[in-house]
Amino acid sequence: MSNCCSIKEIEVKYQGEWVFLVKCERTEKGELKSGRVILHSPNRDEIYRNLAKLKSRKGITAIKYFGKIPEDLTVMLWV
Repeated sequence: MSNCCSIKEIEVKYQGEWVFLVKCERTEKGELKSGRVILHSPNRDEIYRNLAKLKSRKGITAIKYFGKIPEDLTVMLWV
């Protein structure tokens, strides 16, 4: 989990999981292009619990779910 990978590579490897990425690159439209996987889990709460244990990360970071979002789930974005 030490190298940066394209979002397509990450999506294939971590299908159905929540992923915390650092050193992210974005396209001109702001979409994720690549990043380095630090944490991954099928359980979203596990990602958030473990984030508190990490030292401060500088640069662009992201948390993304690579799977189908259920229709009865509401997704919110805080900026």
